[in-house]
Amino acid sequence: MDQKIVIKSSVSFNGGTSWTQPVSQSHLVPSYSSADVSLGFDHLGNAFMCYIDYDNVTFASGNRRTDELFFSTICFF
Repeated sequence: MDQKIVIKSSVSFNGGTSWTQPVSQSHLVPSYSSADVSLGFDHLGNAFMCYIDYDNVTFASGNRRTDELFFSTICFF
């Protein structure tokens, strides 16, 4: 399955009439792919994105911890 999947995002400030150029989200390792995107907003209107970053050849993930929550990538818009 050796095909890289990239998540891109754009934003509109005029109700969708026009959009910014898409921005690619970075990977932990350049050859990784992404999946399972989730978006959320806080009470101030800040957007938060989370996703899985993985090696789609061996299907191995990056860091793994069992003792606490661990975020490998946090993107702010």
